[in-house]
Amino acid sequence: QRLEAERAEIRRIFEEGGMGSLLSDPEALKAFIERTKQLEEVLKALGLEHLLKNPDELGRMLQSLLAAKEVLERCGFAGLLDDPAMLEAILTRYKGLKEAFERHGMAGLFE
Repeated sequence: QRLEAERAEIRRIFEEGGMGSLLSDPEALKAFIERTKQLEEVLKALGLEHLLKNPDELGRMLQSLLAAKEVLERCGFAGLLDDPAMLEAILTRYKGLKEAFERHGMAGLFE
């Protein structure tokens, strides 16, 4: 009887979470648990495990990343987010150019 109550509670939790169908498909449940564990491991490895408790913040971060990627693509720098060293080199050159223009009284060209 206690086991049945625990099973019913687990089913209720899954149903409330919109995941009730996983309980009738062991392979789907296994795959879901594996993906969840992998996501947790990735976030922990990046020092972002706090996002496990704040999926809205994770969503905002990913949305910002996608927006930055789109901007870079529109500006002819597709793939730059995949190469942090190249991104840093371009930004360093930009900063140097801006400083040179400022020294020569042409800072307005960068506004």
